[in-house]
Amino acid sequence: RWDLKLRIRSIRGKRTKPGLRPQHLKGLEFVRDFCGGTMTGLEVGSVEVAYDPRGQFRERVARADDSIFGATHMVDVKT
Repeated sequence: RWDLKLRIRSIRGKRTKPGLRPQHLKGLEFVRDFCGGTMTGLEVGSVEVAYDPRGQFRERVARADDSIFGATHMVDVKT
């Protein structure tokens, strides 16, 4: 289901530098913008983020700067 709130904890918790790195932050910002929800905890070093879909998901096409991702994936989301 696309309409569930989501919380991710202990991000990279066992790493020597825990938390979000810049590339992870950019990926999460893309997800937030693409899906139209709100997200808290979006900062480098954050070990917890929460996403609230707030609104109606619409199928859409989006582009992201692939230089920010370590690996790129094709995402096909349908409701």
